[in-house]
Amino acid sequence: MSTTTNAATPDLHAIEFAQSKTKLLGIITAAFPTFYGAITILLDGPEKVDRLFKGASYILIPIAVLALAFFSVVLWYAYQRLRDNQPGLIVSDEGITDHSSAVGAGFIPWSDVLEINEQRMLGVHYVRVKVKNPEDYIDRQSGFLKRFMMRRNQQTFKAGLAISASSIRCSFEELKDLLDRRFKAYQESRSKSIS
Repeated sequence: MSTTTNAATPDLHAIEFAQSKTKLLGIITAAFPTFYGAITILLDGPEKVDRLFKGASYILIPIAVLALAFFSVVLWYAYQRLRDNQPGLIVSDEGITDHSSAVGAGFIPWSDVLEINEQRMLGVHYVRVKVKNPEDYIDRQSGFLKRFMMRRNQQTFKAGLAISASSIRCSFEELKDLLDRRFKAYQESRSKSIS
């Protein structure tokens, strides 16, 4: 974690969280065996799969196709992130700039945030950032795949954007605490300016 001054976050209190290259390498290491297994099943073909496991090709071939598609995206994303040196997350006085995952929303101004809370899914903790217009974050994405993934994420997290510490250099507790404090500070400064 480091304090920085940045074009996207001009205040002196911006905090950057670098991407964790170790965590990204862990993702690649975990995904590669499944990716390789899917390719092997598809190259062997239905006849060889049926010889090894009677009638299994009707199940294994479609699963292999889905696994190949999913893990191709995972491996491509992890590889791109390894080559990219931009911070995974920036928390500033203006808001959050999220590039921590394949469905990172980009810049989220504090003025658009309604609530910050914790959510757990499949053993992973997420900070759920509930925003006024979640569709705006989906619509501004240029790629079809990212829009699709963000829409699925949106349905899962119910009007919220999910931020995980799994690919950045910080713990979940550190991330949640910082976002809570910054959002509270924003709310207090806003209430003082109104009164």
